Amino acid sequence: TATIAQFKSEEEAQKPNQIMTIAAPGVKRMERSSDALKTHVSAAKTLSIRQTRKGWCQECIGCEAKDEYKFFKEGERDHFATALEDSSFCSRFWLAPCHPFKLSVVENGTNAELISMERPCACRAGTCKCCCYQKATFTSGGQDMGSIKEQFYCCVPRFKTYDAEGKEMYKVHPPTCCLGTCVNCCAEGNPCGKVRPNNYLRILFYHCL
Repeated sequence: TATIAQFKSEEEAQKPNQIMTIAAPGVKRMERSSDALKTHVSAAKTLSIRQTRKGWCQECIGCEAKDEYKFFKEGERDHFATALEDSSFCSRFWLAPCHPFKLSVVENGTNAELISMERPCACRAGTCKCCCYQKATFTSGGQDMGSIKEQFYCCVPRFKTYDAEGKEMYKVHPPTCCLGTCVNCCAEGNPCGKVRPNNYLRILFYHCL
């Protein structure tokens, strides 16, 4: 498996060189979520997501398998939840990486839903787009939790998160340099293997908890 993201508590997230999140005025953390989700994340300081490797051969021939992720708490070797992409072979073959998919995170042992994310088909994240922005919506326990949507940008990828009523909650962008005009690829050390902007839709559901 390969670690693609780590989510930290609000105190840890304020440290330098983390993904930047700027809350809208008067915003409050949403309380909508299933009991199973609250049990696992309420007291956790750090969560990590690790993608299961499927091999390079399938990607070279264009037959990409469904993505699978495992969720870990800090200091624990066993994962507490698993997520498997729900999408058709044709959409992954012809429309990757823009294909629509649904990703449900379920608790190990009980298969209780923790959170689900659904992304419609849209152009991949990119500069100077005027339409077809990337977007994902989130639910947990049958309740709408919010969404995240790509914004117009020239150099630095920017997203906004919204609550279930469509109210803006956070502005999100990666660490920057050169007075905010460029992405700081070395903010977390060696940039090789780090999470890149195109993965943000899969990991930023943290901000909807």
